[in-house]
Amino acid sequence: MGRNGLFWIALVLITVLLAGGLSEFAVWAWVRSTRPANLHLYPANQVWLGGFVPQLTGIFYAPEPDHERRFCRDEFCTQVRTNAQGFRSDREVLARPDVAIVGDSFAFGWAVEVEERYGAQLEKLLVNRRVESLAYPNGHSPPYYDFFLKQNPQYLPKELLVMQLFAWNDLGADQQDVIYWYDEREQWIGLGSRSLMVNADGYFDSPARPFVPRREGFGRLLARSWTGRLVLANLRRNTGPPVRPSELAPLDRGEFDFSARRALGHVRDLARRARERGSDVVLLYVPFATLIGQYPRLCQYEAELCNQRAANDDPLAAALAAWGEVASIPVLDPTSALRAVERTGQRTYLENDGHWTPAGHRVVGEVLHQWIEEREQ
Repeated sequence: MGRNGLFWIALVLITVLLAGGLSEFAVWAWVRSTRPANLHLYPANQVWLGGFVPQLTGIFYAPEPDHERRFCRDEFCTQVRTNAQGFRSDREVLARPDVAIVGDSFAFGWAVEVEERYGAQLEKLLVNRRVESLAYPNGHSPPYYDFFLKQNPQYLPKELLVMQLFAWNDLGADQQDVIYWYDEREQWIGLGSRSLMVNADGYFDSPARPFVPRREGFGRLLARSWTGRLVLANLRRNTGPPVRPSELAPLDRGEFDFSARRALGHVRDLARRARERGSDVVLLYVPFATLIGQYPRLCQYEAELCNQRAANDDPLAAALAAWGEVASIPVLDPTSALRAVERTGQRTYLENDGHWTPAGHRVVGEVLHQWIEEREQ
């Protein structure tokens, strides 16, 4: 190879390195300045999803005790602290509180400060009663809540157990993800997950839809670069199972398949266990944002599906209310209260994220308080 050939090879390499460097800087600067909502763009230690500790088996929501940091995205920036027990709280979580809440990210207070979440709002309205939110050590769906309180009965409350249900996850994907572990006597001894929240390299991953390429060389280099993660995050989002909006899913039609019935079985078992300890129970339903107000950004990839859901006016809520009547478990639906606040111009959900705003948490805390007052009359 002559000098001319070497010159062109060197020129190409320098161009590639410069382009790669500029691309890395541009993506890094964009992420730093806008904090995009796509969590797959970040290493897990930077995302710190609710303060979890990376682990490869078992419950993948494992909050790290005694930890504190800012958690920021495009729509929010909150301070998250966990106590020595792993709960998001500035105080020790008491055994046998007056009111206990089991739930997922809504109960945890995703995107709001700890004093803004609905459990804290409820405690402000109750007189001389302690309200404890048990998220995330309680897991992220009904079988985890059931197993957590089976293993930790000291957290069963004196007066009221609030079981929060974001049904599209809790009765669907999250339930389908659960692996049950039994001993040789067929006793239920634990739970696992078919999906890994983070892999050994500290990045979000799933065996079914791998985010980080499971190979050496270029794939690993790609996953470690800002530019590569941007490419992979978009590939992962755009290669999910196709949405068929012309046919509503069973939950959208108010129908319970095997997974939903199994999850509701855990709700029933947990209610029975709470009542045996002298506590009342209530199932707190979390409606989807687009059933409450106009949230076009949440529908940008599923516009027709969102329109169908809104037109159906939530048969899932009606189905849950009917199930609760048969199971003797009251179902509390804050839909009308959230819609009333939306009509005043206040947003009760985040535009991109889909979790409750401080206003949404306040409304739900008030709805819970009103229900408690009416129950005690």
